[in-house]
Amino acid sequence: TQVLTTGAWHHIAETWSGGTTGTAIHLYIDGVETGYAATVNGVGTHASDVGVAYQMGGCCTNSYITGTIADVRVYNVALTATQVAQLYSTTWSNVSTGGTDTCGIAAAGSLWCWGQNLHGELGQNNTTEQKSPVQVPTTTTPLSWTAVTQSGLDGCGIASNQLYCWGNNTYGEDGNGNTTQNTTPVPVGAATSWSVISQGDGVSFDQSGCGITTAGSLWCWGNNRWGEAGQGNSVVSYATPQPVTVTGNPTWSTVSTSGNDTCAITTAGALWCWGKNTYGEVGNGNTTQQTSPVQVTTPAGGTATGWTAVSTGGYDTCAINNDGSGLGKLYCWGEDKYGEAGQSATVFVTSATYTPTQIATAALANAICAGSSGGATTASSLAPAGTYDAWLGTGSGTEAGPSANFATKSVI
Repeated sequence: TQVLTTGAWHHIAETWSGGTTGTAIHLYIDGVETGYAATVNGVGTHASDVGVAYQMGGCCTNSYITGTIADVRVYNVALTATQVAQLYSTTWSNVSTGGTDTCGIAAAGSLWCWGQNLHGELGQNNTTEQKSPVQVPTTTTPLSWTAVTQSGLDGCGIASNQLYCWGNNTYGEDGNGNTTQNTTPVPVGAATSWSVISQGDGVSFDQSGCGITTAGSLWCWGNNRWGEAGQGNSVVSYATPQPVTVTGNPTWSTVSTSGNDTCAITTAGALWCWGKNTYGEVGNGNTTQQTSPVQVTTPAGGTATGWTAVSTGGYDTCAINNDGSGLGKLYCWGEDKYGEAGQSATVFVTSATYTPTQIATAALANAICAGSSGGATTASSLAPAGTYDAWLGTGSGTEAGPSANFATKSVI
């Protein structure tokens, strides 16, 4: 008999031969097969229980596991031994959430998504809501995923340097040459040289995508009515990736697109932004729409080539400028109606938010995330020693704790 630890999550699975009698039963605890094996008549007639009722006590005199179960979740799917181990893994390497959906990559490289799935953005070949993680299927040999992004309307991921997208695809944001909805991953071209991917749905559901190849070239596609594809025009959309170029043809290290605006950092640490710029979120000191990349104004206390991370959200942008210590100063700019630019007072918009403005003078950070929903934005940062700060509210009362809005950061 194996005793389960009280107050801890445990994953239990059982395999059997099926039928009306059930033979060759094998029991797995936390993804590891136990030494238990038996033949129990009748297991095949209790498929919904997967034999758990027999093994957890209360029905049998020879129960293998004892303990109290407070929460049971059943996955009514057939899994391979590898999938079982991945499902029960508690180690994840990548996660992205957008709107009403989330996707994550398990340490073994399997991709899992869950949420509303209104447009097939979970990649399940359906539009059925999923309240717990389900593995994203593929029609070929199982893929090992290394990156994923989820906008709430579409998802994209990279496996073996091949880029795949799926979901709504109204503006060609799946990048496969058309605007047909895709409920399973479709390859974005034949190239196998992608390393970075970002997708955004904007505050008006203006879906777009951008990616960086292993050679450091930057490409964007999808909605472009605000110039967020960086092509020097406002052509409504591009259904295939388009190259983004700036003076000097630099190589790129990271990119973030919100669906309204896009920002990217070169390998030399320069930050460029472009797009709608309604509230100065492009960061060049004005609110003029920018259909081609413009370099962000060098911030006070920072350097023009010190940028290490950037995140675009609805109508504002946040980024980190390295101070030389390995960590960086955190800056935000754009709309500050609800404090989303992180300043000491909430104002609808002032000239001070048209260029990068530092958040909390003494604060250092090494990661940043800004997001949009329903026309407003939030942001958060990861500081030294794992401190997580959330400071930007939208009025819904949930983004930064119990209060309605946070114009200054709140440590979580």
